[in-house]
Amino acid sequence: KYLINNAGFGASGFFESVPLNRYFQMIDLNTKAYIAMTHQFLPDLKNLEESYIMNTSSMEANLPVPYKAVYTGTKNFVYSFSMALSKEVEQSGVRVSILCPGPVPTNEEGLQRLETQGKKGQMLALYPEQVAKYAVKNLLEGRLIIHPGRMNRWINRFHRMLPMPLKMRILEKMFRSYTEVSPSK
Repeated sequence: KYLINNAGFGASGFFESVPLNRYFQMIDLNTKAYIAMTHQFLPDLKNLEESYIMNTSSMEANLPVPYKAVYTGTKNFVYSFSMALSKEVEQSGVRVSILCPGPVPTNEEGLQRLETQGKKGQMLALYPEQVAKYAVKNLLEGRLIIHPGRMNRWINRFHRMLPMPLKMRILEKMFRSYTEVSPSK
């Protein structure tokens, strides 16, 4: 009845400072695993009167964040894939949702990145329990795009109004501190 694709991880820093194998692992988990799970279970889900797929993307899915280029690329892929899939299955009983949280500290590297952002990063952060509660409620309500956190929803609306050159300058300045976080091997 439910397929929740929530596995994933990120890495930050100058693009060339992260080992290529780490990027390949990220691409495999953040995108290929979602495709494999969805492909495996979609036929069964379509046979049910009502079923749900929730794919975890990110608030950064539509923000090309410098120093997180591969991560934001994988989350944009999940977002686009899920949006397209939702249209393909709309005549079935399958409802697809895209979860787009902001920072959710779930591991040491994520906590370290959050700390480099200081108060501005902590204003956006939500704990896994908060995100899960909001996500499940909105999933069951049939919401296509789920943005947990009031500040995250506001940023999502605001960023669409900015011209790309200005947006990129702001993002580069905001995330420059990520160059100080040493990437995991």
